[in-house]
Amino acid sequence: MEHLVEGLLTKGFINSIVGASGAGKSKWTTQQIQAMYERRPFLGRPTQPLPKTHYISLDRSKKEADILMAHTNLTSIPA
Repeated sequence: MEHLVEGLLTKGFINSIVGASGAGKSKWTTQQIQAMYERRPFLGRPTQPLPKTHYISLDRSKKEADILMAHTNLTSIPA
């Protein structure tokens, strides 16, 4: 099996990140995406390069998602 993040995300599978509201799932996800784009380890685990991805936020406004993306230097796409 090939991993995007060793031991955390398996390539070609649906991977879920689940937790209570406010637990940090979105921040964790965007930091992980940033590490993959920058080809650096995430939580000490090797990552595979990530040429393109989509982040879909259904639990917050576009403004909130844009603020989250700005904190990790990722680019938001208009809704």
